[in-house]
Amino acid sequence: MSASAGGRNGTHFKVGCSLIADAGTVETIGETIVGRNLSSATILLTSDTNYSQKDGDLDCQKNLNKLSAVDWEFETKNHIATYQKLFNRVALQIDESKIDEIPTDKRLEQVKNGQTDLHLLQLYFDYGRYLLISSSQPGGLPANLQGIWSENTNPIWGSKFTININMQMNYWMSGPCDLSEMEEPLFDLLDNMRPNGRITAKKMYGARGFTAHHNTDGFFDTAPQSHTIGAAIWPMTVPWLCTHIFEHYLFSNDKDFLIKNYPIMKEAALFYEDYLFEYNGHLVTGPSVSPENRYRLADGTQGNVCLSPTIDNQILRYFFSCCIKSAKIVNDSSDFSQKVQEMKSKLPETKIGKHGQVQEWLEDYDEVEPGHRHISPLFGLFPGNEINQDKTPELINAAKVTIKRRLENGSYLSHESRNDAINSWTKTGFVGGKRTGWSSAWLVNFFARLHDGDKAYEELTGMLKNSTLNNLFDDHPPFQIDGNFGATNGICEMLLQSQNDYIELLPALPSAWNTGKFSGLRARDNIKFDVTWKNTKIESVEVHGEPDSNLNLVIAKEHMIDNQEFKQNILLDKSGYQAIKFN
Repeated sequence: MSASAGGRNGTHFKVGCSLIADAGTVETIGETIVGRNLSSATILLTSDTNYSQKDGDLDCQKNLNKLSAVDWEFETKNHIATYQKLFNRVALQIDESKIDEIPTDKRLEQVKNGQTDLHLLQLYFDYGRYLLISSSQPGGLPANLQGIWSENTNPIWGSKFTININMQMNYWMSGPCDLSEMEEPLFDLLDNMRPNGRITAKKMYGARGFTAHHNTDGFFDTAPQSHTIGAAIWPMTVPWLCTHIFEHYLFSNDKDFLIKNYPIMKEAALFYEDYLFEYNGHLVTGPSVSPENRYRLADGTQGNVCLSPTIDNQILRYFFSCCIKSAKIVNDSSDFSQKVQEMKSKLPETKIGKHGQVQEWLEDYDEVEPGHRHISPLFGLFPGNEINQDKTPELINAAKVTIKRRLENGSYLSHESRNDAINSWTKTGFVGGKRTGWSSAWLVNFFARLHDGDKAYEELTGMLKNSTLNNLFDDHPPFQIDGNFGATNGICEMLLQSQNDYIELLPALPSAWNTGKFSGLRARDNIKFDVTWKNTKIESVEVHGEPDSNLNLVIAKEHMIDNQEFKQNILLDKSGYQAIKFN
């Protein structure tokens, strides 16, 4: 048994270990357990901390006694069954050929050498789901920058919860992959941030409500962290996190969940009643930044700090819309919805800049790094939905220009430069304009929303070639798990989208995925789909949802056997099911 504490007033912890043997002898010498002449042995390891209960009893001996009575084979089978219940909700097949026995690292090496391996992409998709199930269980902390797989006691970025995109990216897939339970730790963290966030709002901004900045940790810090101005002073993370509350409701139809978490959204919105101020006829944010980019003025001056960058306005519009819809669903009879609508109506609109791009700042500044890894002005394309082909085709074109400029001015990190890149991150916190693993994952989702399946597939292949380690961990570099999660969601977006009040099947199918099938992918309104296609044409669709549900289903003509767009209202039967045949 061993015990310690993390410094003065730090977290106390204790670790216990025992060895159970069927034969031979077992003895303890100091802190070493020695077994001799053993035919088999079971090692029991347990640990406890006072993190959740400051005055709790760290009784590892009691835990070891309980473990000694556990049947290993039973627990193993129970663990696998519990995991499979979550994992088997969704399945994907994009290659009908027989899976060979080539080890993963060899397969990855072949992809790096130019070979196509669709099975590896299937494995990468499944791996992302495995990682989320394993690192974000209800009752625990949410998945951080390295999930639960950080190998260092003092890891890069502290292995914290970076909430200016990275942690949000970790949970994009929870709705489409039908893993809503895995998102519970995220909402627990957000709720636990409120007490500190109220202090930060009051002391820093003289505001009500609560706020936080670009980073938090297991102790729910909400004040600015680090000396990196381009990240640290951004007070837009709470409304972004709150949109996950409403999206969770949209995917699950769990009204009780929304009622429980609605007060968090109201308190978050209260901060913006005091924080936003009038400027040139608009309500604006500031001081703020466009994470984590810099602009250049005409006289050559460079800066981060600004008023109302585009991402701020897009997040607030998205968040305020979530608040207004939530107020109606939970029957909030106060004037909250009206106040939020007034704030929303006064936010600056998204503009098109001098290059034809989505303008990143309130003024049309030049970027210091046109190839910057953060593509913040496209929040409205994904994960938001204000930039879409139906309502804003001109912004869709501007989004394409924005991406083109980013890619023309950046590049993938080569494996030869990886160590240099890690050293650069350690010293400066950024790698020039070169895009990282998570940035590539964001691009997969952008291309999916743009209905460009081949570009999305190209980006996925680029991730395997240039930012994936041999165990399939995403390489920032170094290892950072959000790329795995973001890419998994990107694959979902390529196959199924539901953000515009209708459901679209195969919206960004790449030509390489000529034939395939998926089952269990979930759209908003808790509608699940099983779809098969051959030679890019859909053969069958099975829909599962709530009894007597209505949904608007759209399939582009290139995926229809008769080459005619499919656009119909589908009514599910009394059991919540409908099958559609196309051949």
